[in-house]
Amino acid sequence: MRLLKGSTTFGDGGSFMAIDYDDFNPCPVEVMFAMSEEQAQWEGGRRCIYPEFPDSKRIYFAMDKLDDSLCISKRIGWEREICVRKLDIPRIMDFWYPDGTGAWDYKRLIDPIDGDWVWIVGFGD
Repeated sequence: MRLLKGSTTFGDGGSFMAIDYDDFNPCPVEVMFAMSEEQAQWEGGRRCIYPEFPDSKRIYFAMDKLDDSLCISKRIGWEREICVRKLDIPRIMDFWYPDGTGAWDYKRLIDPIDGDWVWIVGFGD
């Protein structure tokens, strides 16, 4: 456990506590499917499709490790964006979620996306 130097806070009841740097994340991390900007403008809505990915923080950091052969384009920074073929989504989900996605139905989320390309967009950290 690494502690933030000089960063202390008072917990419940005013008792002194230290912040665990490894688990500290002041900003939420979100990863979502997204449609093209053109489709979003045409439909008059937003580009990102909710709900976000389960375990978004883990997926956000795994985005840069995705095999380049699966990506049409990849932009890794504070905002991460990967463009992939819609047909490759099941393969990517199997890679990121080897035990399955549970009740999260990603297929329902990508159905309304027109065309052959799907974007995976992450914000945070």
